[in-house]
Amino acid sequence: MYLQYTGMNRDSFRQTFAAQAERQVKIRLALEKIVELEKIEATEEELDKEYTKLAEAYKMDMDRVKGMVPDTDLKKDIAVNKAVDLIRDSAVTE
Repeated sequence: MYLQYTGMNRDSFRQTFAAQAERQVKIRLALEKIVELEKIEATEEELDKEYTKLAEAYKMDMDRVKGMVPDTDLKKDIAVNKAVDLIRDSAVTE
């Protein structure tokens, strides 16, 4: 329906978002490399805090959230966010 509404076909839709998707993947890969090089890790406290935040946001039981979101994935996301913070805090503005 979206394609009909916008007058696009599948190929034009993909072309529209290809550059944005490629950019996002490159950024994520760069951030993951920073995590690796800087040895950034998520603490158990940060993991628990993130699970609590997700449970509250989706009004779900904590155990259900933990069953749906593997801790390895969440730890990786937390570490990437910490890499973003590291970059922001290290930025020099003129």
